[in-house]
Amino acid sequence: MSETASCPKPNEARAYPLDALRGLAILAMLLASQMPSGVNSLPSWMYHAQVPPPAQQFMPDLPGITWVDLVFPFFLFSMGAAFPLALGRRLRAGVSEWSLAGGIFKRGFLLGFFALFVDAIRPDVLSKHPSAGTWLLGLAGFLILFPILARLPEAWKPSLRWTIRLAGWAGAALFLALARYPGGGGFSLRRSDIIIIVLANMAVFGGLIWLVTRDHLLARLGIIGLLLAMRLCNMPLPLGGWVSDYWDFSPAPWIYKL
Repeated sequence: MSETASCPKPNEARAYPLDALRGLAILAMLLASQMPSGVNSLPSWMYHAQVPPPAQQFMPDLPGITWVDLVFPFFLFSMGAAFPLALGRRLRAGVSEWSLAGGIFKRGFLLGFFALFVDAIRPDVLSKHPSAGTWLLGLAGFLILFPILARLPEAWKPSLRWTIRLAGWAGAALFLALARYPGGGGFSLRRSDIIIIVLANMAVFGGLIWLVTRDHLLARLGIIGLLLAMRLCNMPLPLGGWVSDYWDFSPAPWIYKL
């Protein structure tokens, strides 16, 4: 995504098994999102274990796990496993820690924007009964993402790259300013893709945690232990008290929640 993470040079080996796992997880997520509902529902093991067909209403006390529950964790694992590979390569290349931290925040910002924009351009979000015009509008919004997120050739002049980037951001701002949604409302920070929001949080906090603890394994394990303890204290429902209060606290709920 963008120039935040530079392309590996041809002589730098890639972790192909990790790439394969990431690709498999993406394909599985796409498949899981297309499962039919209602009278056309498939067997229960084709859905989240706690959201069984045909009603597909969340039932937190229902035990079990299916393959659908595993695909997003597989993708998160791939992301986490890539931190020491991608960031470590840049550290060995002489990139400073501050530059890496800036790149991590930039990636988190772009993912946060993507989570908001990709939900704002969905035809079924733009209209309860999408028409051909609605689908074309959604497609136009999709095309706006390319000048913003595409990795532009470094051989191009900086002025040209900046012009393309600014044109994309201007197009996105114009789209969000003019778009109207069911009920007459416009753009809202509360309307976003939760999966991409989770990825944005993981990209920022996971990257920063690895950067700080890369030479201190016990510190990293301690952070994992604290997060696991807090998670268990809030499953399946919060137990109350300061742990739950800290777990639910967020200065900006639309982008961050522990």
